[in-house]
Formats: sequence, structure tokens, C-alpha cells
Amino acid sequence: MIQIINLPKILDQRGNLSFVEELKHIPFEIKRSYWIYDVPGGAERGGHAYRKNDEFMIALSGSFDVVLNDGKEEKIYHLNRSYYGLYVPRMIWRSMRNFSTNSLALVVSSIEYDENDMISYPPGMYVQPGDEIVYQEVVVEQSVEQEPIEHETEYRGSSLLPRGRTRVIQVGSDGERELTYNKTMVDGEVTRTELESNVVTEQPVTEIILQGTADPVSPLDFGYQLSADGTPVNYAYKLTDQVATGYSARSGAWGASGMTLSYGYVAVDPTEIPYGSKLYITSSDGSFVYGYAIAADTGTGLLNDVIDVDLFYETYTESCLNGRRTVDI
Repeated sequence: MIQIINLPKILDQRGNLSFVEELKHIPFEIKRSYWIYDVPGGAERGGHAYRKNDEFMIALSGSFDVVLNDGKEEKIYHLNRSYYGLYVPRMIWRSMRNFSTNSLALVVSSIEYDENDMISYPPGMYVQPGDEIVYQEVVVEQSVEQEPIEHETEYRGSSLLPRGRTRVIQVGSDGERELTYNKTMVDGEVTRTELESNVVTEQPVTEIILQGTADPVSPLDFGYQLSADGTPVNYAYKLTDQVATGYSARSGAWGASGMTLSYGYVAVDPTEIPYGSKLYITSSDGSFVYGYAIAADTGTGLLNDVIDVDLFYETYTESCLNGRRTVDI
């Protein structure tokens, strides 16, 4: 019920002290506190009721009137002292008016702020004696749904395969996202659905299909002029009948030179081909074209003269397709 509640008052010549404790001085746990100040002359605050929220109001400084209406009668409470306050339970229409200069109103609440808990009229309208206040139960429920994310398919042209042939070098898989919705229900009926969060819990994996074409494996392009047979017109020297194998690692791995590896970065014997050298690698008949490359890595087989160049691939399947080939560098 509506009531004025006196608070402890500790008198001291240095200044008085009052305080409020939840479930002791007021009949609820305090979930939120707010204060109202710098109210212009003649302005009013409030003009609403709450479905579930109980409040306790204190005039910490100055004074103001609290107008309460339970639908049957209207009463006005004048608050002008900081050692007592007004307890206003739920489902009571309240408004605040007649704020004095430099007034400060402290309000503590029994629930956290929830706009759906508030019952209000449009600005300028107030509840009148005889008006009926209709209670509607507003509940916000949260639901979580899982939704698949379709994977994409990427086609790569490569001379690793004979023309017209295809090979899956990376199997694709769908990802998943978690969608969290807030559903507002009024008297059991859903009136609003809002998406609160969209979190990808598993990234999709792109399916990569290799297609046999004349395209080079390497995406690098140094801009050098190529002859009719597909080899550079100008070069420092040419190594023929070189043994080339393939190896794989994740893109971004570090090579022995300190450079990061991706398509176009190859392993060599650095005593024969210095790190950083720009290369063009192709089979003598042009059926296989690795393309432009940079010497960036090495390995045991290279240092022991077992092979001459090891071509980098980002998938194990591609390195197997490369096998052991004879190329010109």
C-alpha cells in the first residue's frame, strides 16, 4: 500500500545523516536508482504506472509534489525532507510536479529498467478519477535458433590436370550461426520479435574444385614479356630438364628465407639459386605451367641434389597431383 516511510536520522553538529536499506526500510530489493534534477519551472515528470515495478521516492533537496491515482481516488503527497520518502507500489498512476528551485528527487526501483513494464498515456494526457486501468501481462522471452550457412564453391583453373578434367582439392562444408531473438508477448500473444545477436559459431569451408586448363598455378605476375611458347623473352639464364616435386603447407607459413609462403613461392638450393630470385617454371612442352615464382624456401632433398626445385601448394592433393615432373626454369 502507498505509505510515507520515515528513515533513520542521525543528528550530528557536523551535519545530519540518513540512509535507506533494502528489505529493511523499504519492502523490496533495490535493482535500480535514478535521480531527477534541473526541472524547469512548471514542468511535470512521470505520468505513468508500472506493471511490476515498485518505487521509493525521496526529496534529497528542495521539494516537489507526487500525484498518485489508483483508478478510484487521487491523492497528492508533498515531499520536502530527506529523512523520509514515499513508497509507491506497482499499478499506481504517478506524476511529479511543482518542483522547487534546485530540487533533487531520488528514486529507487525494485526492478531493472524495462520499457515494457511501463503503462503510459500520450504526452498531455493524465489518468482521471473513474478511468479504468487495464492490466496486460507483458513478457519478453529469449529464444535461440541454429541456422546453417551454405558453403561456397570455387573453381580454379590449373595445368596440373589435363584439360577438361576436374578434381576436388578441398571438400566444402556448411557453417552454422546462432540467432538470438527477443520475443515480446502481451497476454500470451507475440507482438514483436527482435534479433538481438547473430553469432557465427562455425565458419563454412569453401569447396575448391580444380579444373584442367592452360592456366599457370602461380598467381604472381612480374610483367615480363612472354614468347609464343609461353616462356619469358628475356632472362639471365635457363636451367633445363630440372626435377620438380610438390609440397604443401598452410598459406602464410614461413619459408627458410623468412618470407611467407603461398602459391608462387618455391623451395630451391640457395647455393645455386639465391633466395629472392625471380623464376618462371614450365615443362618443356608447355603442358604444365607453374608460372612466375620466387625462391623462398629449401629442403633436404634440394640440398642433397635429389631434386632441383620443390613447388609450393596450399593443399596436399595438389602436391600429389604435381608428383615428380621435369621442368625448365
